[in-house]
Amino acid sequence: MLKTLFLRLMLFLWLAGVALVNGGCNDEAVGNQGEAKTSESNVVAMVRGEAITTEDLETVLQKLPVRKREALRAKVLDNLIEARVFAEEARKEGLHKDPQVKEAVEKVTNEELARFFVKKRIDAEAEPSESAMKKYYTDNQDLFVVPDSVLLQQIVFKDEQKAKGALKSLQAGISFDALAKDESIAKSGKQGKPTWFYKGRMDPELEKAAFALEKDSLSDVIKTQKSYQIVKVLDTRDQKLFSFEDARFKIKQRLFWNKKRELIDKYYEAAAVNTHPTEPGVLVKIGEELITEETLAPILAKVSEKNKDKAKLRWIDYFIETKVFSKEARKVGLESDPEVAREIRRRTEKVLAQAFRKRFITGKFQVTDSDIAGHYESNPELFRVPEKVRAKSILVKTRQEAEDILKRLKGGASFGLLAQEKSLHPHASSRAGEIGWFPKGERDPAVEKVAFSLEKGEISDVIKTEAGYEIIKLMDKKGGEMRPLDEVEQSIKMTLTRQEFLQEKQHYYKKAGVKVTGT
Repeated sequence: MLKTLFLRLMLFLWLAGVALVNGGCNDEAVGNQGEAKTSESNVVAMVRGEAITTEDLETVLQKLPVRKREALRAKVLDNLIEARVFAEEARKEGLHKDPQVKEAVEKVTNEELARFFVKKRIDAEAEPSESAMKKYYTDNQDLFVVPDSVLLQQIVFKDEQKAKGALKSLQAGISFDALAKDESIAKSGKQGKPTWFYKGRMDPELEKAAFALEKDSLSDVIKTQKSYQIVKVLDTRDQKLFSFEDARFKIKQRLFWNKKRELIDKYYEAAAVNTHPTEPGVLVKIGEELITEETLAPILAKVSEKNKDKAKLRWIDYFIETKVFSKEARKVGLESDPEVAREIRRRTEKVLAQAFRKRFITGKFQVTDSDIAGHYESNPELFRVPEKVRAKSILVKTRQEAEDILKRLKGGASFGLLAQEKSLHPHASSRAGEIGWFPKGERDPAVEKVAFSLEKGEISDVIKTEAGYEIIKLMDKKGGEMRPLDEVEQSIKMTLTRQEFLQEKQHYYKKAGVKVTGT
């Protein structure tokens, strides 16, 4: 019963990390516990004389995709500064004593404690030793044997007569790939992708036929349990035993997760987790604590009927894991760990900052219809539909050749036919010169300059480009008009509100003596 809960453990870790980009710590519970001394070189910003460090910044960035970290570095730092500034304002206003805010702080604190308990205690204990991995490899070598295998292309049929007809076509010289794409009912066949099959793991009739074939040879029609097949052997491999080094990663993962499952089951049993209580409306009992239908009702109300059952299970797991592991974390004093304290502080600052914004800033800025209209009229370039053109092209290597083609075009020759005959333009020559729609900034600048200056149906002079010499014909043009005000007024309102907020935020930054020293 408890083991089924483990299968969704990773969801809990994800849920606990959703808000980590902006966070903080319970000022009453943690304060400045465990804070490391910082040097000037390690400081990226100062708020009220207190440092935000490179470590604070990098901790958040590490949770983002690698490709986005540099682009978001300045934004993440500003989020950290904003959270700290507004959190302090929230404390001054007594918001940290508000019951709803205290509940939100307790929630993020428990999430972090549970997450770090899993990371620092359970995961650490579950990590297998080198000797344990080697013993597992020695005792279970049959698990690391790859059987004899064969690489097959398949054409799969439901009907035997259709399969026999296809075989005759193949024997007459029809392409295997083309026939597979047109006739096969298997996705792999239609895509022309060969597949490795392993002896002992195949349909018996398919295995018997495939391993009897020579490389690059074609089978007869094979009757399997569910279909009729024609296969072609592309390659074969003999049985192979993976070395310990090759198998190390899989062994480590298997032993780690087996031990982790065992440890989690032990903690759940000790916490008296009961996932099948008999009391009406009770979903789970954790000792004397109850998770009820009423607890989940507000959350599930926002979920579609189709996804309600899955969401219900995920949230039950979340509540169990958070309650059990946060309690265990407190038993071992994990809240005093410097890394844990820093994460709790960061997330708590986020909660307090959001409460302050909601109470004292949101709704403060009143954007009028006049403000919106004025912004719309003053910034027409922001609301103009981007211009696009559709053109045909003839691309050749030399100016002389281009001049000869232009002369023929002026004499009435077909642009499309000349493009098919002469153009070197990739793909376009086969489409009568058509290069499709494109906005500014996507094509060779010389071509764009001319294309956007032409009238519909007009043919350009010879254009010198990086690829050679080009002649284009403008087929169509669209865009350039202003979007109606009613389409963009909500966007304008958000923009103006954001501008007002940024000005207000700078007021608080100045008050807090914010100084950014680097990113």
